[in-house]
Amino acid sequence: MRKLLDAAPWNEYLYAVLLLQGEKTITLPVGMGNFLTTDDAPWNLLMALSVIYAIPPVLFYYVFRRYLTHGLVSGSVQGT
Repeated sequence: MRKLLDAAPWNEYLYAVLLLQGEKTITLPVGMGNFLTTDDAPWNLLMALSVIYAIPPVLFYYVFRRYLTHGLVSGSVQGT
């Protein structure tokens, strides 16, 4: 449960847009959203940033997949 609580701020885009201001405090998704304010969005830059943004969860999964799958399987087995 703690890992889910740690991952919750990762998806709080609206909170970051409304409360965080300044270039030093904005998050990566908010910075990516700032690129969409122009008429001609730099899609190649947005796609590169999306890949960079997706790397930490993928790394987290590959490092801890043994423990994640063990926890999921042991929680689904009845009578243990």
